Amino acid sequence: MPYCSHCGVEVDPKATSCPLCRAPIQALARDPGGMPEYAQVDYKEEHVQLPAEYRRRFALYLLSLVFFTPLLVVLIIDLVQNGALDWSLYAAAALLTAWAYAVIPLLLLGRVVAIVFFYVTVSAGFLWVVDNLHGSPWWFYSVGLPILVVLAVVCSVVVAASLKVKRKGANVGAFVLAGIVVFCVGVDVVITMNLSGAGVPAFGWSAIVAGALLPPAGFLLYVQYGIARRIDLRRRFHV
Repeated sequence: MPYCSHCGVEVDPKATSCPLCRAPIQALARDPGGMPEYAQVDYKEEHVQLPAEYRRRFALYLLSLVFFTPLLVVLIIDLVQNGALDWSLYAAAALLTAWAYAVIPLLLLGRVVAIVFFYVTVSAGFLWVVDNLHGSPWWFYSVGLPILVVLAVVCSVVVAASLKVKRKGANVGAFVLAGIVVFCVGVDVVITMNLSGAGVPAFGWSAIVAGALLPPAGFLLYVQYGIARRIDLRRRFHV
């Protein structure tokens, strides 16, 4: 069907003028099959893919707007109500920490070890600020920092082991479960040493966690290095 070149409305092939705007319709030459040839207009919109760097910067600006807007709001409300910054400092520390958690993966694309390091550093800074806001810091150096160090070591070992293995699958889940067990044991030891005051490590609830998670971790390792070597599980379960 032809279209009016003036207003774009579809007209009858035999029409000599547009029924809407009365503009003349010019028929083009016919092809060997006897059908007239008309100019085809493609109205499909082209999807423009923005560069990755532009999208990353836009995400950074958007995340900064999302977190810094409520940060300014709580600071202003606290300052107007109390004449000084009091409770808003806790909210500000939490919002800044959440903002750092959100932007670190965008700034360190693909560098897993660096991301883990900065996550631990930001977490340590948040705990230190919260402890000092109480007036006399005491639990950060005795409890918070040791637990954070245990978490950093466990995460680094789990990530390194997961990246080193050539064939990934159930073994990654086993590494994660084992890491949770080690972390819980470390937390248990740090807490019991500080509560008892004797400085002697002891195991309590972490033994229950170990008893619950170590058997599944061992089973996952058996699936990965025992069964999966002989049977292609993905093909067997049509995955």
